[in-house]
Amino acid sequence: MKEKLRYLVYFGIIFSIELFCSFTLNSMGIRKENILMVFIVGVLLIATFTKGYFYGLLASIISVLCFNFLYIDPNYDFHISDPNDFMLILFFLMTSVIACSLTDRFQKQIIISKKNESISKQLYSLSERLLNVSGIEYILLKGNQYIEEIIQIKTNISLEIKKRK
Repeated sequence: MKEKLRYLVYFGIIFSIELFCSFTLNSMGIRKENILMVFIVGVLLIATFTKGYFYGLLASIISVLCFNFLYIDPNYDFHISDPNDFMLILFFLMTSVIACSLTDRFQKQIIISKKNESISKQLYSLSERLLNVSGIEYILLKGNQYIEEIIQIKTNISLEIKKRK
């Protein structure tokens, strides 16, 4: 619940900055195609900071509606009279959905990478501690002890040696 509230705050702040920048650029006479890039950057920032596909898609849809309402002729209406504007909005929506999807995948890969890094560090630590241990029974005893320390579960390790024919 706390995380969702934080994401909504990020969403609101980023979207407010996005609208402020678009109004500023519009007052400077910048064309609507360039203003659309501000909305795309806003969607990417929302997708990045909220770590979720849902918020990115929501930002995409709201950005398209705001852009249509504020900058597509006729202004302050959701009607699109020019087919070029319709295609512009369609490509914006497709681009933002793809970008949100890629951002979501990238964030998931970062989580997996951090988990793998942690496991690698633990295995390195274990192998380093076993480096100077000799004797099968002592290796089993120390290995069991170290594994129990790492995973904090009681374990039992046994070794079966098969002779080759």
